[in-house]
Amino acid sequence: MRLLALGLSAATVALVSGTSCIVDLRHTLVCGDGYVDAEADEECEPGLPETYAQGCSGTGIAGRARCDEETCTIVCEGCGDGMVQNAAGDDLVDEECDEGPYSGARALETEAVECVGLPSGDTLTPYGSGTTRYCTATCFYDRTPCSYCGNGSADDTLDLAPSISGQVATASAEDCDGDEFRPSFKAETCPGEVELNATCGEDCRIVPRSDPPCCLPRGKDCGDTPCCHEFTHPGELFHCLNPLTGEPVPGEPPPDPTDSSPKPTCL
Repeated sequence: MRLLALGLSAATVALVSGTSCIVDLRHTLVCGDGYVDAEADEECEPGLPETYAQGCSGTGIAGRARCDEETCTIVCEGCGDGMVQNAAGDDLVDEECDEGPYSGARALETEAVECVGLPSGDTLTPYGSGTTRYCTATCFYDRTPCSYCGNGSADDTLDLAPSISGQVATASAEDCDGDEFRPSFKAETCPGEVELNATCGEDCRIVPRSDPPCCLPRGKDCGDTPCCHEFTHPGELFHCLNPLTGEPVPGEPPPDPTDSSPKPTCL
């Protein structure tokens, strides 16, 4: 009987001992162990770039892939991820907009963005007007609706870049902008020390006044060519000034060149 009891005791120890050595075969997410456990829904390992480097291929997100250190899942960052990225020195590119995964341009979900203040195609020339409602496939605002008109400078042909198609769009030359007229346009129309008898429209195109096409600017001797004051102040009777008295006087034809007396000047 004693031998039987000893045998049962040994069997019991063996059973308990064997139970304590059973390996836990459940799949548990453990990031950083150097092993991608698909059964634990792991997609990558943070320390193994080869497990996630190509993870964004085919997603429509133009950027980089990284492995989340807590979830071991692939995260795609860059143009198309729906978040406006600020490169801040890393290998991403600064973005102006990002409307989510797509393969082309997309309308902004927010309200239109003013062109004034956006970096322009010609970085030395600011935009003067226009709004944009599209984000390009490279995550920059579409500049096609932007205009240099309104910036106070009569500009020649300039780049708008980038456009919705990714191509560089151009803005045609302006005749004028505010009080400024494009020098080449003015020189072709009114050579010399005379001014265009015109105003500038909101589209930066010339709006002619009544004839003649040119007029004499303020301070020039009144003569056969009307003073500009006549066209800017059509309701007034006098457009010339007596330089001695400072009083308005009627315009007169140029006196004899040999006459050295003061000549009326344009107001």
